[in-house]
Amino acid sequence: MLDEFVLARKTKTEKTQSDYMKMVQRLRQQASRWYIRQGLEHVLQSDNTVSDEQLVYWLVSYAPEVSKQTYTLYKSAIVFAIQNEELASFLMNYGSELSYKSKDRAPQFAVKAKSINAKDWQKLIAHLDKANGQWDKIIKRWLQAGLLCGLRPVEWTQSELLDTPNGLVLHVKNAKNTNGRSNGEYRDIVLSGMNDNDIAIIKENLENIQLASKNGEYENMLVCCQNRLRSLNKSLFGKRKRHITLYSARHQFSADAKRSGMKREEVSALMGHGVDKTAILHYGKKQYGRSGAIKVKPKQEQVATVKRTSDRAFMESRLAVLRATKQMEHQINKK
Repeated sequence: MLDEFVLARKTKTEKTQSDYMKMVQRLRQQASRWYIRQGLEHVLQSDNTVSDEQLVYWLVSYAPEVSKQTYTLYKSAIVFAIQNEELASFLMNYGSELSYKSKDRAPQFAVKAKSINAKDWQKLIAHLDKANGQWDKIIKRWLQAGLLCGLRPVEWTQSELLDTPNGLVLHVKNAKNTNGRSNGEYRDIVLSGMNDNDIAIIKENLENIQLASKNGEYENMLVCCQNRLRSLNKSLFGKRKRHITLYSARHQFSADAKRSGMKREEVSALMGHGVDKTAILHYGKKQYGRSGAIKVKPKQEQVATVKRTSDRAFMESRLAVLRATKQMEHQINKK
């Protein structure tokens, strides 16, 4: 890997080298602004510049929002410019695969939106109300329930409403309870702020999804709803890079929870995350949240199970895991 890195540097013309260095200066500024927008300015250097590790983390995790051609150019420039040869070699060998998943990447129109603005929401719901397709009413309830509770689409298959001394609770089996990625096997979402109409939406969605699951039809229903929603996005909103998906409701829930003033660990507990930074860095942003939209709260004992990590430690550990994973795969493939 290091030999490949050295060779890549030697084969650049002087003009390319100069262009790359100027580009990386701009990318460092762009990455710095991104960290500041996330409220992470305290992890930056004293002059608000980013380290090589932070620059690579930003590129691998977030730059896929640009075109693949642009991303490849950014990656090549950073590989040339950064001083850490091992890190540059890692990025050169695995950076595109980590960010784009190459052939497995979804078509551009299928990339999920991480927020749902009010105008788009009203337009979509109005259409679903009038439509008579097999999946239209199911999609409507699935999205509405997702906005209310923030569940992953699949988590509705193993959730139930429970009457407790403290009121009605949605008892959810966490879908990603491996390697410390969730705050326990289950999470409880307290529905104390919901009205009868909200509860009716949740009940109907549970019935729709669990009946399909019981009859062995869930996967087919999921695919059909995804395809129908994809078609609606194209007809209602035209050519966009990001369209509303079932998962978009979870992102909007995250944005709404942040806008409501909830603490990081409270948002994480509601969403089933084991670490308090996951929802902050990877889900809907506070700026896209709606005031007064959150009608649920987490159980405090589950909030206490969420791991608090420093922003710097979280980013460095995530990058370390990505690097270790790809290096292990490389070693296995060599055998």
